[in-house]
Amino acid sequence: MVHTGDDPAFVALSIVIAVFASCAAPDLGARVRRRDAGPRWVRGAGAAVAMGGGIWSMHFTGMLAFETGTSGSGERYGTAIFPANHRMPDGCPA
Repeated sequence: MVHTGDDPAFVALSIVIAVFASCAAPDLGARVRRRDAGPRWVRGAGAAVAMGGGIWSMHFTGMLAFETGTSGSGERYGTAIFPANHRMPDGCPA
């Protein structure tokens, strides 16, 4: 039987990212209707990037939190910084 679990630090980080993105994106989105300085599309794009980036970051951080109980190659904290450097099971071509 393979024992699995979660890394509490990565779970907490994933939650913090989700809360930040869910607060930042609607705030930026609400500013789209304002008529003061700057074009509206910049604010809309900023809101979209904040929400999309938050979902993307939360997803990969949550995936890092899951411990499969099997060996794997790859740098765990390097993946947190750059998710394309993902963990590959032993024996898989990189």
